[in-house]
Amino acid sequence: MIFLRGLIVFCLLITLPCSAKTLLEFEGKIYPRRFLQVKGIGYGHHAIVWKDGRTSEKALIEAEIPDREVADILAKQGLVGGNNLTNETWTARNDPNNPAADARVAGPTVEVTVTWEGLNRWEKLKEILGMPEADYRFGDHRPLIPIWKSGCIVCNVSCPGGKISNHSLTIRDQVMKRLRPNLDLEKLPKDGTKVRVRISK
Repeated sequence: MIFLRGLIVFCLLITLPCSAKTLLEFEGKIYPRRFLQVKGIGYGHHAIVWKDGRTSEKALIEAEIPDREVADILAKQGLVGGNNLTNETWTARNDPNNPAADARVAGPTVEVTVTWEGLNRWEKLKEILGMPEADYRFGDHRPLIPIWKSGCIVCNVSCPGGKISNHSLTIRDQVMKRLRPNLDLEKLPKDGTKVRVRISK
């Protein structure tokens, strides 16, 4: 009985439910202050990007693992990406009459959590970002990697460049400045701190 109570308390304290299945873990570095200094259309867009990707310097977290490898691993784990977004989802973002920029990423929901030395728990990425309504989906979109070369692993809007994207916001929302990350810098480590990222289902 004591063991059972302890297990229940443990499940309540950690970020993920005990039934969550870890699909992938990888290392990276977090840059919360740099992330908030990004100007223009890219502000708040790039949550996690491969360190050698084109958009890595705009990301909250630079990952050691390539975005293609992340998608490959998730697919091998049985996840089937939505692959429903196109180049036009981004290129038509300034055309109010083109519905492509209003498309929302399809695919299975995943949970993205992060930890670092001294935190002693896994924190949900959406909570770190101050975006509790975020709904991350495995969009996949590996066929578009040669076009974008962005290295995007997790995007905070429904983006054709992201392997995982936020279903709750569109590219149009980003253009209309509805993407509003709200990081609490006092609770986050300094830029360049090593982190570990977990993707679960």
